[in-house]
Amino acid sequence: MKSKLLIVLFGVILLMPCVSCKKEEPTIISVDFGEGKYKEPFRGFLSSHPQWLVATLDWPVLRSLRPDTLVLTKTIELEFNEDAVRSNSEAVIQFVDDSCNRLEGVKVFCNGLPIGKEGFRIKASLEPQQVKISYKIDPLKKTCSETGLFIVSGVELDEVNKVKLYSEAPQSVADWTFSQNIGCPWLLWLVWLIMALIIIAIIVLIIVFLVKGIGAIIKNVSMPNPAPTSFGSRNGSGLPLNRRIPKNEGHWTGEPGNSKWIPNPNHHPHKGIYSNMNDKTWEQILKENNIDGINFKNGEPNFDNLAKYETNVDYNSLSDKIKEQLLSEKRERSGLHDYVYDKIAREQGITRERLIEIKEKLNLVPHETSDGRVLLVPREIHDNIIHEGGVALFRALFS
Repeated sequence: MKSKLLIVLFGVILLMPCVSCKKEEPTIISVDFGEGKYKEPFRGFLSSHPQWLVATLDWPVLRSLRPDTLVLTKTIELEFNEDAVRSNSEAVIQFVDDSCNRLEGVKVFCNGLPIGKEGFRIKASLEPQQVKISYKIDPLKKTCSETGLFIVSGVELDEVNKVKLYSEAPQSVADWTFSQNIGCPWLLWLVWLIMALIIIAIIVLIIVFLVKGIGAIIKNVSMPNPAPTSFGSRNGSGLPLNRRIPKNEGHWTGEPGNSKWIPNPNHHPHKGIYSNMNDKTWEQILKENNIDGINFKNGEPNFDNLAKYETNVDYNSLSDKIKEQLLSEKRERSGLHDYVYDKIAREQGITRERLIEIKEKLNLVPHETSDGRVLLVPREIHDNIIHEGGVALFRALFS
């Protein structure tokens, strides 16, 4: 029996050195902040960050699409042993890379407060303390995967998260990892593209407007416009340019003072204007009247080659009633036209009724010239050429 007890005691003695020499390994926690994506707008040929484009990110429309710096957040729990609490110890936590160097391109926040190189201070307590740690990663780090350590130091601090602190030198109590990937801000690029297209369209419209404007100016300068008439317009200053040019599309030939207006042959000058006219093009009208354009002389259209009838009018000999009509605000010409119809009928040896019948059938209209004549010319040409007419001379002389 004694021999058995001796054997057991001897075995215990042999095992004791093995138990006492076993070293307790520190408990290191791992904190994974996960992976985030930064939507980088300046990639490829925009990687130089052109300032004019960077400035657009402050515009109201684009401000909401501007990518923000990536922030990864994790909450960790810190525990202190009773000895640390009794000694009223304070832990200083720092966040470093694997080589215990300060982090580059990463800002660290604890419980919402920025942490500098001095670290984050926290008092030891019996209750586990929750610490919210945020890593704000600089976009310039691009795609990256980082690892590092949480290191703790403090006077009379001997254990944090069951990690024994054997000296006042900083000790690692946890390690951490995070990753940043670069994504594509499709919506931002789409808005940029739409804005670029709008700007290009505006520029093109401005260029087209300027080209047309310059072209019109050059055309007006080089075009042989008819010269103003000798009798002037209503205010006696000469016929304005827009009163000397026909309504419809076309071009000028000839020299100033003796020009010809060539209408666009496919244009419908009177379409929808005069109900008593057929829907003809200028080509048909010119062909029916055996002309190739409308002559202008001294600033007014010369309808001599279109006149079916004509007569001279002595404006001085007109009755007071007719003169009052011509000088009135309405500028009534019915009296003058009745006078002309009677005079032409007498000169042609026909009745007034027969002349009116011919006039209506041929769709003629009176045209007064500045030299005192009145012509009966086709309405479809006369009414589509803006002009003052010879009555303007009468008003200029008698008003």
